[in-house]
Amino acid sequence: MNTLFKKHTQVITILYILIFAYTQSLSANETANSKDRKSIAILGDSLATGAATHPAMVFDPAVMWNIFNNKTSIKPNSSQKLLKKYQINEDPKPPILLKKNIREYSGALDWLVFNTIQFISERYLNVEQYSWGYLLGRSIGVAPERIYIAAENGARITSISRQMDRVLDYLDGNLPNKIMIFYTGNDLCAPTPELTTSEEDYRNALYAGLNYISTNGNPPIDGAEVSVVGFLGILQLLGQEKILEKQIRAFGKNTTCRKLREQGYLPNLENQSDSTSLSLDMQLFSQIMPPNPARMCPTLFSPPSVVKEHINFLANRIRKYREIAKEVVDEMNKNIAIQDKSNIQFRYIDATEKIYFDPEDIAGDCFHLTVNGQAKIADAVLTDVSKDL
Repeated sequence: MNTLFKKHTQVITILYILIFAYTQSLSANETANSKDRKSIAILGDSLATGAATHPAMVFDPAVMWNIFNNKTSIKPNSSQKLLKKYQINEDPKPPILLKKNIREYSGALDWLVFNTIQFISERYLNVEQYSWGYLLGRSIGVAPERIYIAAENGARITSISRQMDRVLDYLDGNLPNKIMIFYTGNDLCAPTPELTTSEEDYRNALYAGLNYISTNGNPPIDGAEVSVVGFLGILQLLGQEKILEKQIRAFGKNTTCRKLREQGYLPNLENQSDSTSLSLDMQLFSQIMPPNPARMCPTLFSPPSVVKEHINFLANRIRKYREIAKEVVDEMNKNIAIQDKSNIQFRYIDATEKIYFDPEDIAGDCFHLTVNGQAKIADAVLTDVSKDL
C-alpha cells in the first residue's frame, strides 16, 4: 500500500512540474505590434477546441488508455484530404491557445486543478487544428500563429468576458480583426430542462460580453468585426434515426449511438469480461475516462426515451436563444453608432441554424463532431462572414 501511495504521489508531483513548465512556456506571448496582419479570435466551447474530433478516439477506456500512454497518436496531419480545401497542405501548425489569466483563479488549488484538466484535454482529447475556427481562419488566409483560441471545454455563454479578457491580455489590449463567438450546447445542460440557462440570463450574459469587447478592446486601424454565430440545431443529434443508428465502437464492442445512449454511456455489464483481470491503474482509469456525458448533461444525454420528453422545451429554448442573439447584436450596433465607434461592427451569422448533420459528421461519442462535421460549421460560417480582413 505504501509503495502504491508513493508511486501515485510521484506521478502527481511530476504532473505538477510538467504543467508548471508547460504554462510558463506559454507566458512569453508575442505582442500584436503589427496591426496590418490578419488575425482571428475564437470564443466558445468544446467545438472550438476540436474535442473528440480525431478519428482514433472512440468511447472506450482501453482506447483512451492507449492514447494516454502514447501508443495511439491523435496528432493532426495533412493526410486528412479535407484539410487541403482550407489551404492546409502541410501538417497543420497549432493555433495559439489562450489560458486563464491570473485574475480568474481563486487560489493555488484552483490553479492546479484547472491546469491539470487543461493539460490533459490539450494533450489527449483536443485537436484544435481540426476545429471549425481553425479551418475558417486558414481558409481566409490567417496564419496559424494569428489564430487565437480562448475557448474551453464545457464553457457557457457567461464566459464571453473571461475568454475575451485572455485575448486582450495576450494582445496588449488590442482586438484582432475578427472575433467569432460560438457556444453550441452547454447552456442546455442541466439536471432538468427547467434548470438550463434562462432566456433572461442568456440575454444578460451575451450583452455583457459584447459590451465588454466594445468597451475594453482597441480595434485595429482597419476595424474589428465581432460575429455571434447562431445556435446549432443540436437536437437533431438526439432524435434523428440515421444518427441514432450510427455504427460506433464502445467498450470494446460494435454498437450504435442509440444503444450507447440507452446504456447511459455505461458498459453493458452482462457482456463484459471480469474486471478483476484489469490492472489496478486500468480499473481506476476506466472509472473516469472517457467522461460520462449522461452524468454531466442529463438533459441532452439521457436515454432517447427520456430526452424525447424534453425535446419541445429545449427546441423552444434554442429558438429563443437565436432571437435574443439577433436582438442583442442589433442593440450593440445601435449603441456603437451613437458612440461613434465606426471601427467596430457586430454581426449575427444565421447560416449555422440551417446545418443538417449526417452520421459521418458525428464523432465516436455520438455528440461531438468529426472533421467532416467541423468542416460543415466552417463552410456555413464562411458563406456569411466578411472575408476582407
